[in-house]
Amino acid sequence: MIIENIIQLEKDFPVTIIGTGPASCTLALKLEEKKIPTLLLEAGGFEKRNNDDKFIQNEISQDFYKGYKGGSQSYLGDLHEQRIRSFGGTSNLWTGLSRPLEEYIYEKWPIKKKDLDIYLEEASKILEVETSFNSDIKLNKNLKQVEYSYSRPSEYNLKKSNSSPVRFSDKYKNRILESKYIHLAINSPVLQINGNDKECSELIVNFKNIQKIIPIKKLIVGCGGYENARLLLWSREKTKTNFLKNLPIGNYFNVHPVWKSATGIMRMDQLDKIFDKKIKSPMYSGTYILSPTEYFLKQNKISNIVVRINRYNHHQKYMELLREILCVAPEYGKKIAQLGKKKIDCSHIFLTTVCEQEAIKENKITLSKNKFDKLGIPRIHMNFKLQNSVRKTMSTFLEEVGRFFINNDLGRIKIEEWLYDYDKDFSKYGQADNGCHHIGSTRMGIDAKESVVDKNLKVHNTDNLYVAGSSVFTSGGAANPTLTICQLSLKLANHLSKIL
Repeated sequence: MIIENIIQLEKDFPVTIIGTGPASCTLALKLEEKKIPTLLLEAGGFEKRNNDDKFIQNEISQDFYKGYKGGSQSYLGDLHEQRIRSFGGTSNLWTGLSRPLEEYIYEKWPIKKKDLDIYLEEASKILEVETSFNSDIKLNKNLKQVEYSYSRPSEYNLKKSNSSPVRFSDKYKNRILESKYIHLAINSPVLQINGNDKECSELIVNFKNIQKIIPIKKLIVGCGGYENARLLLWSREKTKTNFLKNLPIGNYFNVHPVWKSATGIMRMDQLDKIFDKKIKSPMYSGTYILSPTEYFLKQNKISNIVVRINRYNHHQKYMELLREILCVAPEYGKKIAQLGKKKIDCSHIFLTTVCEQEAIKENKITLSKNKFDKLGIPRIHMNFKLQNSVRKTMSTFLEEVGRFFINNDLGRIKIEEWLYDYDKDFSKYGQADNGCHHIGSTRMGIDAKESVVDKNLKVHNTDNLYVAGSSVFTSGGAANPTLTICQLSLKLANHLSKIL
Protein backbone atom coordinates (compact mmCIF):
# COMPACT_ATOMS: atom_id res chain seq x y z
CA MET A 1 0.00 0.00 0.00
CA ILE A 2 1.06 3.58 -0.49
CA ILE A 3 1.87 5.92 2.39
CA GLU A 4 0.73 9.33 1.21
CA ASN A 5 2.49 11.28 3.95
CA ILE A 6 5.42 9.68 5.75
CA ILE A 7 5.36 12.48 8.34
CA GLN A 8 2.05 11.15 9.68
CA LEU A 9 3.31 7.58 10.00
CA GLU A 10 2.94 6.21 13.53
CA LYS A 11 3.31 2.48 12.93
CA ASP A 12 6.55 0.54 13.54
CA PHE A 13 7.72 -2.17 11.12
CA PRO A 14 9.76 -5.32 11.65
CA VAL A 15 11.75 -4.49 8.50
CA THR A 16 12.57 -1.16 6.87
CA ILE A 17 14.12 -1.13 3.38
CA ILE A 18 15.74 1.90 1.73
CA GLY A 19 15.42 1.89 -2.06
CA THR A 20 13.12 0.23 -4.61
CA GLY A 21 15.52 -1.21 -7.19
CA PRO A 22 15.86 -4.95 -7.97
CA ALA A 23 17.63 -5.71 -4.67
CA SER A 24 15.06 -3.95 -2.47
CA CYS A 25 11.91 -4.92 -4.36
CA THR A 26 12.96 -8.58 -4.56
CA LEU A 27 13.53 -8.58 -0.81
CA ALA A 28 10.24 -6.83 0.02
CA LEU A 29 8.18 -9.11 -2.23
CA LYS A 30 9.72 -12.24 -0.74
CA LEU A 31 9.09 -11.01 2.82
CA GLU A 32 5.50 -10.30 1.77
CA GLU A 33 5.13 -14.00 0.93
CA LYS A 34 6.23 -14.71 4.51
CA LYS A 35 3.63 -12.15 5.73
CA ILE A 36 6.35 -9.96 7.24
CA PRO A 37 5.38 -6.25 7.14
CA THR A 38 7.95 -3.93 5.59
CA LEU A 39 8.37 -0.21 5.12
CA LEU A 40 9.81 0.59 1.69
CA LEU A 41 11.36 4.05 1.31
CA GLU A 42 11.96 5.59 -2.12
CA ALA A 43 13.76 8.92 -2.57
CA GLY A 44 12.16 9.56 -5.97
CA GLY A 45 8.68 9.23 -7.38
CA PHE A 46 6.81 7.31 -10.06
CA GLU A 47 8.65 8.49 -13.14
CA LYS A 48 7.81 7.27 -16.66
CA ARG A 49 9.41 6.26 -19.95
CA ASN A 50 8.50 7.40 -23.44
CA ASN A 51 7.24 5.19 -26.29
CA ASP A 52 10.83 4.27 -27.19
CA ASP A 53 11.38 2.92 -23.67
CA LYS A 54 13.68 5.82 -22.80
CA PHE A 55 13.41 6.79 -19.17
CA ILE A 56 12.13 10.33 -18.68
CA GLN A 57 14.38 11.58 -15.95
CA ASN A 58 13.22 14.06 -13.37
CA GLU A 59 16.12 16.50 -13.59
CA ILE A 60 15.43 17.97 -10.15
CA SER A 61 15.46 14.54 -8.56
CA GLN A 62 18.46 13.29 -10.57
CA ASP A 63 20.49 16.32 -9.44
CA PHE A 64 20.86 14.66 -6.03
CA TYR A 65 22.94 11.94 -7.68
CA LYS A 66 25.53 14.20 -9.24
CA GLY A 67 29.07 13.48 -8.14
CA TYR A 68 32.68 14.24 -8.96
CA LYS A 69 35.48 12.17 -10.39
CA GLY A 70 39.16 12.57 -9.63
CA GLY A 71 41.48 12.44 -12.65
CA SER A 72 40.61 11.71 -16.27
CA GLN A 73 38.01 8.98 -15.92
CA SER A 74 35.82 9.22 -19.00
CA TYR A 75 34.78 5.57 -18.72
CA LEU A 76 32.94 6.33 -15.47
CA GLY A 77 30.61 8.73 -17.27
CA ASP A 78 28.37 11.20 -15.47
CA LEU A 79 27.49 9.61 -12.15
CA HIS A 80 23.91 10.90 -12.08
CA GLU A 81 23.15 9.31 -15.46
CA GLN A 82 24.08 5.80 -14.33
CA ARG A 83 21.49 5.39 -11.58
CA ILE A 84 17.84 6.34 -11.32
CA ARG A 85 16.23 8.14 -8.39
CA SER A 86 12.79 6.70 -8.99
CA PHE A 87 10.58 3.76 -8.09
CA GLY A 88 12.17 0.68 -9.68
CA GLY A 89 15.68 2.09 -9.40
CA THR A 90 18.21 1.21 -12.06
CA SER A 91 15.97 -1.54 -13.45
CA ASN A 92 14.62 1.41 -15.44
CA LEU A 93 17.98 1.44 -17.28
CA TRP A 94 19.25 -2.14 -17.50
CA THR A 95 19.57 -3.95 -20.83
CA GLY A 96 18.14 -7.27 -19.63
CA LEU A 97 21.27 -9.38 -20.28
CA SER A 98 21.52 -12.00 -17.54
CA ARG A 99 23.99 -14.63 -16.41
CA PRO A 100 25.02 -15.98 -12.98
CA LEU A 101 28.62 -15.58 -11.85
CA GLU A 102 31.11 -18.37 -12.51
CA GLU A 103 31.90 -20.76 -9.64
CA TYR A 104 35.55 -19.69 -9.37
CA ILE A 105 34.50 -16.03 -8.92
CA TYR A 106 33.37 -16.98 -5.40
CA GLU A 107 36.84 -18.04 -4.26
CA LYS A 108 37.25 -14.73 -2.40
CA TRP A 109 33.65 -14.60 -1.15
CA PRO A 110 32.52 -15.95 2.26
CA ILE A 111 29.81 -17.89 0.39
CA LYS A 112 29.96 -20.35 -2.51
CA LYS A 113 28.10 -20.51 -5.78
CA LYS A 114 25.98 -23.38 -4.46
CA ASP A 115 24.67 -21.08 -1.71
CA LEU A 116 23.05 -18.92 -4.41
CA ASP A 117 22.24 -21.64 -6.95
CA ILE A 118 19.22 -22.66 -4.87
CA TYR A 119 17.73 -19.25 -5.63
CA LEU A 120 18.57 -19.19 -9.35
CA GLU A 121 15.24 -20.53 -10.60
CA GLU A 122 13.24 -18.09 -8.46
CA ALA A 123 15.45 -15.13 -9.42
CA SER A 124 15.08 -16.07 -13.09
CA LYS A 125 11.29 -16.01 -12.73
CA ILE A 126 11.43 -12.56 -11.12
CA LEU A 127 13.43 -11.26 -14.09
CA GLU A 128 11.56 -13.50 -16.57
CA VAL A 129 14.72 -15.19 -17.76
CA GLU A 130 13.94 -18.55 -19.36
CA THR A 131 16.98 -20.79 -19.00
CA SER A 132 18.86 -22.86 -16.45
CA PHE A 133 22.27 -21.64 -17.74
CA ASN A 134 23.57 -25.15 -18.31
CA SER A 135 24.49 -24.72 -21.98
CA ASP A 136 28.06 -23.39 -21.94
CA ILE A 137 30.18 -25.16 -24.55
CA LYS A 138 33.88 -25.85 -24.04
CA LEU A 139 35.63 -25.24 -27.40
CA ASN A 140 39.07 -26.33 -26.19
CA LYS A 141 40.99 -26.28 -22.91
CA ASN A 142 41.33 -22.48 -23.10
CA LEU A 143 38.09 -21.24 -24.60
CA LYS A 144 34.36 -21.68 -24.18
CA GLN A 145 31.18 -20.27 -25.66
CA VAL A 146 28.97 -18.98 -22.86
CA GLU A 147 25.25 -18.54 -22.52
CA TYR A 148 23.64 -15.24 -21.67
CA SER A 149 19.89 -14.87 -21.54
CA TYR A 150 17.65 -11.86 -21.98
CA SER A 151 14.88 -10.71 -19.69
CA ARG A 152 11.64 -11.09 -21.67
CA PRO A 153 8.74 -9.34 -19.92
CA SER A 154 5.16 -10.47 -20.39
CA GLU A 155 1.93 -8.58 -20.84
CA TYR A 156 2.42 -6.06 -18.02
CA ASN A 157 4.96 -3.99 -19.95
CA LEU A 158 4.81 -1.36 -22.67
CA LYS A 159 3.60 -1.94 -26.22
CA LYS A 160 7.21 -2.68 -27.16
CA SER A 161 7.58 -5.33 -24.46
CA ASN A 162 9.35 -7.63 -26.91
CA SER A 163 12.34 -5.25 -26.90
CA SER A 164 12.29 -4.09 -23.26
CA PRO A 165 13.52 -6.11 -20.27
CA VAL A 166 11.65 -6.41 -16.98
CA ARG A 167 11.13 -3.03 -15.38
CA PHE A 168 10.31 -3.38 -11.68
CA SER A 169 8.41 -0.08 -11.89
CA ASP A 170 5.97 -1.73 -14.33
CA LYS A 171 5.88 -5.32 -13.22
CA TYR A 172 5.58 -4.87 -9.46
CA LYS A 173 4.08 -1.42 -8.94
CA ASN A 174 0.44 -2.54 -8.70
CA ARG A 175 1.29 -5.56 -6.56
CA ILE A 176 3.15 -3.36 -4.07
CA LEU A 177 0.43 -0.71 -4.06
CA GLU A 178 -2.20 -3.37 -3.33
CA SER A 179 -0.09 -5.27 -0.78
CA LYS A 180 -1.21 -5.57 2.84
CA TYR A 181 2.36 -6.14 4.00
CA ILE A 182 4.46 -3.72 1.93
CA HIS A 183 4.07 -0.04 2.83
CA LEU A 184 5.65 2.22 0.21
CA ALA A 185 6.58 5.86 0.75
CA ILE A 186 7.81 7.78 -2.31
CA ASN A 187 9.62 11.13 -2.42
CA SER A 188 11.00 10.26 1.00
CA PRO A 189 14.81 10.38 0.90
CA VAL A 190 16.73 9.13 3.93
CA LEU A 191 19.07 11.81 5.28
CA GLN A 192 20.99 9.64 7.71
CA ILE A 193 20.98 6.53 9.88
CA ASN A 194 21.55 6.90 13.61
CA GLY A 195 22.93 4.15 15.78
CA ASN A 196 25.22 3.10 18.58
CA ASP A 197 28.02 0.56 18.96
CA LYS A 198 25.78 -2.44 18.26
CA GLU A 199 22.75 -1.39 16.25
CA CYS A 200 21.04 1.31 14.24
CA SER A 201 18.18 2.89 16.14
CA GLU A 202 16.44 5.31 13.79
CA LEU A 203 16.29 6.97 10.39
CA ILE A 204 15.86 10.62 9.55
CA VAL A 205 13.64 10.95 6.48
CA ASN A 206 12.83 14.10 4.53
CA PHE A 207 9.35 14.71 3.11
CA LYS A 208 8.58 18.10 1.55
CA ASN A 209 11.38 19.66 3.61
CA ILE A 210 9.99 18.27 6.86
CA GLN A 211 12.10 15.77 8.78
CA LYS A 212 10.64 12.60 10.25
CA ILE A 213 12.40 10.28 12.69
CA ILE A 214 11.52 6.62 12.08
CA PRO A 215 12.48 3.98 14.68
CA ILE A 216 14.23 0.86 13.33
CA LYS A 217 14.03 -2.83 14.14
CA LYS A 218 15.75 -4.36 11.09
CA LEU A 219 17.14 -2.03 8.43
CA ILE A 220 18.26 -2.93 4.91
CA VAL A 221 20.15 -0.36 2.84
CA GLY A 222 19.43 -1.07 -0.83
CA CYS A 223 20.08 2.25 -2.54
CA GLY A 224 22.45 1.04 -5.25
CA GLY A 225 26.18 0.57 -5.80
CA TYR A 226 27.04 4.23 -5.23
CA GLU A 227 24.38 5.35 -2.78
CA ASN A 228 24.78 2.48 -0.31
CA ALA A 229 28.31 3.66 0.44
CA ARG A 230 27.36 7.33 0.39
CA LEU A 231 24.58 6.95 2.96
CA LEU A 232 26.69 4.80 5.29
CA LEU A 233 29.68 7.14 5.04
CA TRP A 234 27.55 10.17 5.85
CA SER A 235 25.79 8.39 8.73
CA ARG A 236 29.17 7.46 10.19
CA GLU A 237 30.43 11.02 9.84
CA LYS A 238 27.35 12.45 11.59
CA THR A 239 27.31 10.04 14.52
CA LYS A 240 28.80 10.77 17.90
CA THR A 241 29.12 7.07 18.74
CA ASN A 242 31.23 4.23 17.34
CA PHE A 243 28.49 3.39 14.83
CA LEU A 244 30.10 2.05 11.60
CA LYS A 245 33.57 3.05 12.77
CA ASN A 246 36.68 1.49 11.19
CA LEU A 247 34.79 -0.33 8.42
CA PRO A 248 36.20 0.04 4.86
CA ILE A 249 32.99 1.62 3.55
CA GLY A 250 33.44 2.89 0.00
CA ASN A 251 36.73 1.04 -0.57
CA TYR A 252 37.26 -1.69 -3.18
CA PHE A 253 34.84 -0.03 -5.59
CA ASN A 254 34.82 -1.69 -8.99
CA VAL A 255 33.14 -1.66 -12.39
CA HIS A 256 33.12 -3.75 -15.56
CA PRO A 257 35.26 -1.89 -18.13
CA VAL A 258 33.76 -2.28 -21.61
CA TRP A 259 35.65 -1.63 -24.87
CA LYS A 260 35.56 -2.21 -28.56
CA SER A 261 39.00 -3.76 -28.44
CA ALA A 262 39.52 -5.54 -31.78
CA THR A 263 38.23 -5.60 -35.34
CA GLY A 264 38.45 -8.24 -38.01
CA ILE A 265 37.09 -10.07 -41.02
CA MET A 266 35.11 -13.21 -40.36
CA ARG A 267 33.70 -16.03 -42.46
CA MET A 268 30.13 -16.03 -41.25
CA ASP A 269 29.35 -19.42 -42.83
CA GLN A 270 32.11 -21.02 -40.78
CA LEU A 271 31.23 -19.06 -37.65
CA ASP A 272 27.74 -20.56 -37.54
CA LYS A 273 29.20 -24.05 -37.97
CA ILE A 274 31.74 -23.73 -35.15
CA PHE A 275 29.50 -22.06 -32.56
CA ASP A 276 26.12 -23.10 -31.19
CA LYS A 277 23.26 -20.91 -32.40
CA LYS A 278 21.07 -22.03 -29.52
CA ILE A 279 23.06 -19.95 -27.05
CA LYS A 280 23.64 -16.99 -29.32
CA SER A 281 22.96 -13.82 -27.34
CA PRO A 282 19.63 -12.23 -28.33
CA MET A 283 21.13 -8.75 -28.12
CA TYR A 284 23.26 -6.92 -30.69
CA SER A 285 21.61 -8.69 -33.64
CA GLY A 286 22.60 -12.09 -32.30
CA THR A 287 26.05 -12.26 -30.78
CA TYR A 288 28.30 -15.16 -29.94
CA ILE A 289 29.99 -14.65 -26.58
CA LEU A 290 33.30 -16.26 -25.64
CA SER A 291 35.03 -16.55 -22.29
CA PRO A 292 38.24 -18.16 -20.99
CA THR A 293 38.12 -21.45 -19.14
CA GLU A 294 39.18 -21.54 -15.52
CA TYR A 295 42.33 -23.38 -16.65
CA PHE A 296 43.31 -20.54 -19.02
CA LEU A 297 42.61 -17.87 -16.40
CA LYS A 298 44.84 -19.48 -13.81
CA GLN A 299 47.58 -20.44 -16.25
CA ASN A 300 47.87 -16.85 -17.49
CA LYS A 301 47.04 -15.15 -14.18
CA ILE A 302 44.36 -12.91 -15.67
CA SER A 303 40.91 -11.86 -14.51
CA ASN A 304 37.56 -12.92 -15.89
CA ILE A 305 36.54 -11.55 -19.29
CA VAL A 306 33.93 -12.09 -21.99
CA VAL A 307 34.26 -11.24 -25.69
CA ARG A 308 31.25 -10.47 -27.85
CA ILE A 309 31.54 -11.07 -31.59
CA ASN A 310 29.56 -8.33 -33.31
CA ARG A 311 28.80 -8.03 -37.00
CA TYR A 312 29.51 -4.57 -38.38
CA ASN A 313 27.96 -3.73 -41.77
CA HIS A 314 30.46 -1.13 -42.95
CA HIS A 315 31.86 -1.83 -46.45
CA GLN A 316 34.56 0.84 -46.36
CA LYS A 317 36.00 -0.48 -43.09
CA TYR A 318 35.82 -3.99 -44.53
CA MET A 319 37.95 -2.97 -47.50
CA GLU A 320 40.45 -1.19 -45.23
CA LEU A 321 40.84 -4.30 -43.11
CA LEU A 322 41.18 -6.49 -46.20
CA ARG A 323 44.03 -4.29 -47.46
CA GLU A 324 45.77 -4.64 -44.07
CA ILE A 325 45.38 -8.42 -44.18
CA LEU A 326 46.87 -8.49 -47.69
CA CYS A 327 49.93 -6.72 -46.26
CA VAL A 328 50.52 -8.97 -43.27
CA ALA A 329 49.00 -12.25 -44.53
CA PRO A 330 48.83 -11.96 -48.32
CA GLU A 331 47.81 -15.55 -49.03
CA TYR A 332 44.93 -15.41 -46.57
CA GLY A 333 43.94 -11.95 -47.86
CA LYS A 334 43.69 -13.31 -51.40
CA LYS A 335 41.59 -16.20 -50.09
CA ILE A 336 39.15 -13.81 -48.41
CA ALA A 337 38.94 -11.71 -51.59
CA GLN A 338 38.16 -14.83 -53.65
CA LEU A 339 35.45 -15.88 -51.18
CA GLY A 340 33.85 -12.47 -51.66
CA LYS A 341 33.76 -12.98 -55.42
CA LYS A 342 32.03 -16.31 -54.83
CA LYS A 343 29.44 -14.46 -52.71
CA ILE A 344 30.45 -16.30 -49.55
CA ASP A 345 29.61 -14.09 -46.60
CA CYS A 346 32.80 -12.56 -45.19
CA SER A 347 31.87 -9.74 -42.85
CA HIS A 348 33.55 -6.94 -40.98
CA ILE A 349 33.29 -7.70 -37.26
CA PHE A 350 34.34 -6.00 -34.07
CA LEU A 351 34.99 -7.58 -30.70
CA THR A 352 33.69 -6.02 -27.49
CA THR A 353 35.33 -7.01 -24.24
CA VAL A 354 33.75 -6.86 -20.79
CA CYS A 355 36.35 -7.30 -18.07
CA GLU A 356 36.77 -7.92 -14.41
CA GLN A 357 39.55 -6.03 -12.73
CA GLU A 358 41.06 -6.73 -9.35
CA ALA A 359 39.34 -5.05 -6.40
CA ILE A 360 41.84 -2.74 -4.69
CA LYS A 361 41.39 -0.61 -1.61
CA GLU A 362 42.59 2.57 -3.36
CA ASN A 363 39.62 2.55 -5.75
CA LYS A 364 36.95 4.06 -3.55
CA ILE A 365 33.93 6.25 -3.03
CA THR A 366 34.44 9.15 -0.65
CA LEU A 367 32.40 12.20 0.36
CA SER A 368 33.13 15.61 -1.09
CA LYS A 369 34.42 18.18 1.38
CA ASN A 370 32.79 21.16 -0.32
CA LYS A 371 30.04 19.94 -2.67
CA PHE A 372 26.59 19.16 -1.26
CA ASP A 373 23.17 18.35 -2.63
CA LYS A 374 20.09 20.42 -1.78
CA LEU A 375 19.45 18.38 1.36
CA GLY A 376 22.93 19.07 2.70
CA ILE A 377 24.40 15.61 2.04
CA PRO A 378 27.93 15.63 0.56
CA ARG A 379 28.11 14.59 -3.05
CA ILE A 380 30.16 11.57 -4.07
CA HIS A 381 33.80 12.06 -4.87
CA MET A 382 35.10 9.14 -6.89
CA ASN A 383 38.73 8.02 -6.61
CA PHE A 384 39.14 5.38 -9.27
CA LYS A 385 41.79 4.25 -11.72
CA LEU A 386 41.83 1.36 -14.17
CA GLN A 387 44.75 -0.98 -13.68
CA ASN A 388 47.12 -2.17 -16.39
CA SER A 389 46.15 -5.71 -15.41
CA VAL A 390 42.93 -5.00 -17.35
CA ARG A 391 45.04 -4.51 -20.48
CA LYS A 392 46.87 -7.75 -19.81
CA THR A 393 43.56 -9.58 -19.40
CA MET A 394 42.16 -8.19 -22.64
CA SER A 395 45.26 -8.65 -24.80
CA THR A 396 46.01 -12.17 -23.48
CA PHE A 397 42.51 -13.45 -24.12
CA LEU A 398 42.07 -11.66 -27.45
CA GLU A 399 45.30 -13.27 -28.66
CA GLU A 400 43.85 -16.67 -27.74
CA VAL A 401 40.62 -15.83 -29.58
CA GLY A 402 42.72 -14.78 -32.60
CA ARG A 403 44.56 -18.10 -32.56
CA PHE A 404 41.26 -19.97 -32.40
CA PHE A 405 39.99 -18.05 -35.43
CA ILE A 406 43.14 -18.88 -37.40
CA ASN A 407 43.15 -22.56 -36.45
CA ASN A 408 39.50 -22.95 -37.43
CA ASP A 409 39.73 -20.88 -40.63
CA LEU A 410 37.25 -18.35 -39.26
CA GLY A 411 39.10 -15.14 -40.09
CA ARG A 412 41.61 -12.67 -38.73
CA ILE A 413 41.38 -10.01 -36.04
CA LYS A 414 43.39 -6.88 -35.32
CA ILE A 415 43.82 -6.07 -31.63
CA GLU A 416 43.92 -2.37 -30.69
CA GLU A 417 47.50 -1.14 -30.28
CA TRP A 418 46.80 0.82 -27.09
CA LEU A 419 46.36 -2.47 -25.25
CA TYR A 420 50.15 -2.92 -25.47
CA ASP A 421 51.33 0.64 -24.82
CA TYR A 422 51.50 0.72 -21.03
CA ASP A 423 52.97 4.22 -20.99
CA LYS A 424 49.73 5.80 -22.20
CA ASP A 425 46.53 6.46 -20.27
CA PHE A 426 44.26 3.89 -21.87
CA SER A 427 41.07 5.15 -20.25
CA LYS A 428 40.62 7.62 -23.13
CA TYR A 429 40.70 5.08 -25.95
CA GLY A 430 37.73 3.77 -27.87
CA GLN A 431 34.18 3.82 -26.61
CA ALA A 432 34.90 2.79 -23.07
CA ASP A 433 32.24 2.68 -20.37
CA ASN A 434 31.51 0.67 -17.24
CA GLY A 435 28.16 -0.88 -18.06
CA CYS A 436 26.60 0.98 -15.09
CA HIS A 437 27.76 -1.97 -12.97
CA HIS A 438 28.79 -0.51 -9.62
CA ILE A 439 30.40 -3.18 -7.48
CA GLY A 440 32.13 -3.70 -4.17
CA SER A 441 31.86 -0.48 -2.13
CA THR A 442 30.30 -2.39 0.81
CA ARG A 443 31.88 -5.74 0.03
CA MET A 444 31.12 -9.03 1.70
CA GLY A 445 33.72 -10.86 3.75
CA ILE A 446 34.78 -12.37 7.06
CA ASP A 447 37.28 -9.76 8.27
CA ALA A 448 35.82 -6.38 9.28
CA LYS A 449 39.12 -4.74 8.29
CA GLU A 450 38.63 -5.76 4.66
CA SER A 451 34.86 -5.97 4.28
CA VAL A 452 31.66 -4.25 5.38
CA VAL A 453 29.07 -7.07 5.55
CA ASP A 454 29.18 -10.74 6.49
CA LYS A 455 27.86 -13.75 4.55
CA ASN A 456 24.29 -12.85 5.56
CA LEU A 457 24.79 -9.24 4.36
CA LYS A 458 24.71 -7.96 7.94
CA VAL A 459 27.05 -5.04 8.58
CA HIS A 460 29.95 -6.11 10.78
CA ASN A 461 29.68 -5.15 14.46
CA THR A 462 25.95 -4.40 14.22
CA ASP A 463 22.92 -6.48 15.14
CA ASN A 464 20.23 -5.14 12.83
CA LEU A 465 21.76 -3.38 9.80
CA TYR A 466 22.06 -5.06 6.39
CA VAL A 467 23.09 -4.04 2.87
CA ALA A 468 21.66 -5.37 -0.40
CA GLY A 469 22.75 -4.94 -4.01
CA SER A 470 25.90 -5.21 -6.13
CA SER A 471 27.87 -3.10 -3.63
CA VAL A 472 28.27 -6.29 -1.53
CA PHE A 473 30.05 -8.22 -4.32
CA THR A 474 33.51 -9.27 -3.18
CA SER A 475 34.66 -9.69 -6.77
CA GLY A 476 32.83 -8.79 -9.92
CA GLY A 477 33.40 -11.45 -12.54
CA ALA A 478 32.35 -10.29 -15.99
CA ALA A 479 28.63 -11.12 -15.99
CA ASN A 480 25.88 -8.53 -15.67
CA PRO A 481 25.08 -8.36 -11.94
CA THR A 482 21.26 -8.10 -11.81
CA LEU A 483 20.53 -11.82 -11.63
CA THR A 484 23.05 -12.29 -8.80
CA ILE A 485 21.60 -9.25 -7.01
CA CYS A 486 18.19 -10.92 -6.98
CA GLN A 487 19.66 -14.22 -5.79
CA LEU A 488 21.36 -12.44 -2.88
CA SER A 489 18.14 -10.66 -1.92
CA LEU A 490 16.24 -13.95 -1.89
CA LYS A 491 18.93 -15.42 0.34
CA LEU A 492 18.67 -12.40 2.65
CA ALA A 493 14.86 -12.73 2.78
CA ASN A 494 15.25 -16.36 3.84
CA HIS A 495 17.70 -15.35 6.57
CA LEU A 496 15.48 -12.55 7.88
CA SER A 497 12.37 -14.70 7.91
CA LYS A 498 14.17 -17.23 10.12
CA ILE A 499 15.38 -14.72 12.69
CA LEU A 500 12.09 -12.82 12.72
